[in-house]
Amino acid sequence: MLTKMEINENDVTLAFQAHCIQTTPYITENETQLGAAIAAYKQLDRAVDYEPEENFNTYDNEDGTVNIYSYNGSNSVVNIPPTIDGMTVVKIGNNAFRENETITKVTIPSTVTEVEVGAFNKTPNLTQVKISKNLTNLCGQAFAESGLTEITIPAGVQTLTDSCFAYNPNLVTVNMTEGLEEIGNNVFANCTSLKTMFLPEGLTKLGGAAFNGCTSLESVTIPESVTDFGESFNFEGCNLTKLTIRGVAGSPAQTYAENNGIKFEAIS
Repeated sequence: MLTKMEINENDVTLAFQAHCIQTTPYITENETQLGAAIAAYKQLDRAVDYEPEENFNTYDNEDGTVNIYSYNGSNSVVNIPPTIDGMTVVKIGNNAFRENETITKVTIPSTVTEVEVGAFNKTPNLTQVKISKNLTNLCGQAFAESGLTEITIPAGVQTLTDSCFAYNPNLVTVNMTEGLEEIGNNVFANCTSLKTMFLPEGLTKLGGAAFNGCTSLESVTIPESVTDFGESFNFEGCNLTKLTIRGVAGSPAQTYAENNGIKFEAIS
């Protein structure tokens, strides 16, 4: 009979026991078994430490839901709760976290469908955001002038509104999924660390000045579905001698590149 291995983390001990119950034939208690227990522990669902509800000011929508309109806590890592006072959180309101210089990481729950104008504007130390998978509206300047290094746009978002991620000097990676239809004006303007961009299939509009001031930008892949390039040049202030637009031969992207003196590379 195997005895319980006493180690500091209770969850690891439980995972160890569970692993042993499921493993046949029994293996001896050694480093290999401990490693398996730790691996099992990593697969466990663990409770999220949500931010205390009293750290948020909310607006009651009178339908069992609330909007967060401000945050008065002092934590650097903020896991926004899905409910406050028993009501479902559905929206991060205008300027809710604006000019907060303490937060470094935020998780937005799956109940939230909208991040309003300037919600996380001017948050220079905010480097990581996990956006709600059910988000549909991401409004203007929502994450402008933040410290984000990477962002993933959920499939439910159809439009990135004007200046949504503008002036993010550390933004390197932007992951977009099919479902996005429109990128507004100045959305990535002055994101000086961006080097490559892959715009998703199904996108129809790339708003004017979308990449203005992106001085490190070297490659933008534009799908054939993009037919509207906005009313102003999209790459003002970029290094056009190093920039390449990639797209389908004969597509509007090729016409746009050639009309603006930008190198074009055809892809299959």
